[in-house]
Amino acid sequence: MDLNELFARKEELLAVSIEPHDCEPQLQVRTRVVAGGHRHYVKQCQVCGDQRGGPLSKASSVLLLRDNEAPAFDESIGSIRREGMRVWYAELKDVNGKIQEILDPDATRLVAEADRKVDMAKCASARHWTASFRH
Repeated sequence: MDLNELFARKEELLAVSIEPHDCEPQLQVRTRVVAGGHRHYVKQCQVCGDQRGGPLSKASSVLLLRDNEAPAFDESIGSIRREGMRVWYAELKDVNGKIQEILDPDATRLVAEADRKVDMAKCASARHWTASFRH
């Protein structure tokens, strides 16, 4: 990719960045099993997967459910969102690195050398601690 393509890709990534959102319109009553096997009714955001607020009272849950059954709390919503954020950030970081490499190759080389030295120091430290604990 040339510099213009990299800047265009960066703009695309930033346009779809994972922005904070308003959970309120996306809340759904779910059942969540907590410590001791107790079942609580809670509100879960269907975008980020977070629980909002504490457990609902029995009266509130009945009113909100209107005789419908509450589905189980869905842990996968948060996992999927976090994985999407990880992939998005990794690509953005890669694109920024390539832009930096084109704009300032000397600085990129110096950063890479410093990173290598830090990695080597970590490896040496790990070898030292591992060897010192052997009997």
